[in-house]
Amino acid sequence: MEASMAHWTSTGVAPPVAVEAVAASYRSDPDSAADAAARLKQLCASRAATDPPGVLAREYGWAPTLVLEAIRAGGLSPGGHGRRLFGDLAVVSVMSGRWEDADRILQFAQGNLPEEDQDSLMLLRAQVLSELGRHTEARDLILDALSRKPDDVATRWAHARILAAAGQWDEARDAYRDLVASADVDGGALRRIEQEIAELVGEVDSRESSSDES
Repeated sequence: MEASMAHWTSTGVAPPVAVEAVAASYRSDPDSAADAAARLKQLCASRAATDPPGVLAREYGWAPTLVLEAIRAGGLSPGGHGRRLFGDLAVVSVMSGRWEDADRILQFAQGNLPEEDQDSLMLLRAQVLSELGRHTEARDLILDALSRKPDDVATRWAHARILAAAGQWDEARDAYRDLVASADVDGGALRRIEQEIAELVGEVDSRESSSDES
């Protein structure tokens, strides 16, 4: 761990909060680690709109991996901070384009957190698996979540997105239409859902046109 920290701090690009998150994990300080991970996510998000994933990976993306190393080594028991800590670390990995790292973090969290803390992380892991092209695993996770929360808007929305990513156009369209018809969807979410439906229709039309031309 000391060698890894020395490398990143010597580059001059490691934000202090990233170093703090890792150091707190190795000190077995869950409060500081969770707070630092939250600030690391905010910092990374503020840069995500302007900086490519490669820059974010160099400056931030290494920290979640080292935090996970600390947890696996037994240096930190997240306790009640687990859902927030693992979720924030995974989001930093996602924004940094380090999808495999995000999957490892979330897989570990699924096996080491109480069941009641796993639902939101399960949705995030399904998104990560979908991005990695592991569509069957992503769909299985979402179906498991739906079996327990069939009316949850976030879970149903994630299901629609994963069906679309897997190329299951008809099923995705039906899932989106059910969401639009739901009384539980607020105005802001409804506009985003309608935009995603438009993008889905455009994708299907484009593929059908390409197929006809060939």
